[in-house]
Amino acid sequence: MKKLLIACILIVGIIFVAGCVSKENAIVGKWICQKSPKESSGTIQFFKDGTVTAMPGELTGNYHFVDDSHLRLDFGSQSKVVSVSISGNELIFESIPCQKVESK
Repeated sequence: MKKLLIACILIVGIIFVAGCVSKENAIVGKWICQKSPKESSGTIQFFKDGTVTAMPGELTGNYHFVDDSHLRLDFGSQSKVVSVSISGNELIFESIPCQKVESK
C-alpha cells in the first residue's frame, strides 16, 4: 500500500512538472500583439533562458510562470503578474490577442 501511494505521488509530480515545462516551451518565440485593428501593434519575444523583450519601448527583462495562467514579468525595478493563455500560435496576453511569428 505504501509503495502504491509513493508511486501515485511520483506520477502526479511528473505530470505537474511536464505541464509546466511544456507551457514554458510554448511561449518561447516572437509574438505580434494588437489590441484592435485601429491601434498599432507591438512585439514581445520570450527566450528559453527566461528573458523577454518588448517593443515599442525596447524593454528587456525576465519572466517566469507563477501558475498555468499567470506570468510574472520583471522589467528593472517594476514587476507585474499578467494573465496569459496559449493555444498553438495564439497567445492571449492580458486580453490582447497575439500571433506567433517565429519560434526560437
